[in-house]
Amino acid sequence: MVQKRSIPLAILLSLITFGIYYLYWFVCVTNDTNRLGKTKTASGGMAILWAILTCGIYTYYWSYMTGKKMGEIDGSGSGAGLCLILAIFCLGFIVPILAQSTLNNTAEKTANKQENASIEKEWKSA
Repeated sequence: MVQKRSIPLAILLSLITFGIYYLYWFVCVTNDTNRLGKTKTASGGMAILWAILTCGIYTYYWSYMTGKKMGEIDGSGSGAGLCLILAIFCLGFIVPILAQSTLNNTAEKTANKQENASIEKEWKSA
């Protein structure tokens, strides 16, 4: 199950910790999109390692693939092009925000389905 995270809080913590929390958030978003999407990429820790080893070039690939996985998760098509364009224009920090929004929506839908199923079960047993 995907954990719902507050986007404003994640941004604030990233600023307060001078980017350290952003790395943790990056790992969580990568692992969660890998778990829910059909397309699999490197785990969160490996993605950070690749980004460091390639001097940031891997983040373009990561942005593209995260956009693709977001489209798979919410069924809205591919947001890969948008995410890649954001990364190219030095706005790659927006990609985890978009991904977290998709993950939060998915977590909410899952929670609602589980709640409806439990209510239905109670009605049937009564």
